[in-house]
Amino acid sequence: MYDFLYEQERTEDAFKYICEVVVCDLSDVSNKFSDDPENLRFFGKFYFPYTGTQVGIRYKTMKQIEKYEKEMNWDKQTLRSKLYEGISAVQVSLTLRLFTDDECADIVICELEKDKAGLTRIYDEAGKR
Repeated sequence: MYDFLYEQERTEDAFKYICEVVVCDLSDVSNKFSDDPENLRFFGKFYFPYTGTQVGIRYKTMKQIEKYEKEMNWDKQTLRSKLYEGISAVQVSLTLRLFTDDECADIVICELEKDKAGLTRIYDEAGKR
């Protein structure tokens, strides 16, 4: 969907879609997703800590974010701000959110910068909740 919107020069809509995908990825929404809170009891052990986690942003999504960052000529601070705005506006209703909006934006930046220590800190904090 991102590619289609981007090709149609609907860059704002494309970025909103990326933000929605980030939220869903970091909430473990996939084809196996169920909104049953009991899933946390079973799958939770696979979410935290960061090393060995099964929850993360897909490679293609990260590549789309990198492309957007370069083409819009944003520095990391601007990108993080735009991500936060977009993530905060996501209207998808999820029973389970593993990360706050701030944490989602920070995870993207840490992934781009390959900051494993930052990712570990964010996942550890979220795992305490």
